[in-house]
Amino acid sequence: MLLMLTVVLSYAILAACLTLDSPPSLSAVNSQTNLATDTSWQPVVRSTLIPWDLESVPLQVQTNSTSSTDNYLSVILYDNTQDTYNSFYTYKRWIAVNLLSNEITYYFRSCTVEDALPIQPTVEEPKIWTFSKTADTLTIECNGVTLVTYNFTGANCEALWKGDVVDKIAFWNNDEASKFYRSSVCLGFSIPGSTVENWDAQPLGTTVTVECQKKHVLLGNGVSTCLESGEWSEAIVCQEF
Repeated sequence: MLLMLTVVLSYAILAACLTLDSPPSLSAVNSQTNLATDTSWQPVVRSTLIPWDLESVPLQVQTNSTSSTDNYLSVILYDNTQDTYNSFYTYKRWIAVNLLSNEITYYFRSCTVEDALPIQPTVEEPKIWTFSKTADTLTIECNGVTLVTYNFTGANCEALWKGDVVDKIAFWNNDEASKFYRSSVCLGFSIPGSTVENWDAQPLGTTVTVECQKKHVLLGNGVSTCLESGEWSEAIVCQEF
């Protein structure tokens, strides 16, 4: 019995050594139909509703404001009751960034007046803006630096913005600054034989640690990080023996 177990374990370790040279990709899973998980850059199409659960998936927008017409980045946010594009001026939730004022300013409809970002981004172009929302806050980052986080709790706009309220987005028809957009997550994945088999999409920079169930051997170090490219740094496999 001991000899048989030793042979099985030796085979599993050998398989691990052979497989580590070319580990298989993580199996992508996505059970949420309104979860935007395409991490490739997409050209901005204006005045068009895009399914987007902003509370789950941060939005990244690329701008390259080198002319006087490329001044406003403007994203309208919709809840699940809205099925058609509405005018930027009449809708109740939107994010606006004025890129060509003396100081770059921002505006959250119904929450703030137009005001200078507390931290000004660098002058480099293009810029990659990240907009992330929780039930309580909305955050703007630029090129990986957090510029402002607004807390809805106790604000006049709390009833409008707080909670899980964003299901769709649209770029304003007069937004000339936004060139491309993408989700800032790595796709969810499944690892059969692990203690947690199905993982949801994770924000950029997230590191996950995977452990295998009994009678499985771990191929790899069990740790993978969501890279800026939208890819996981390591493939992880739990191989049955």
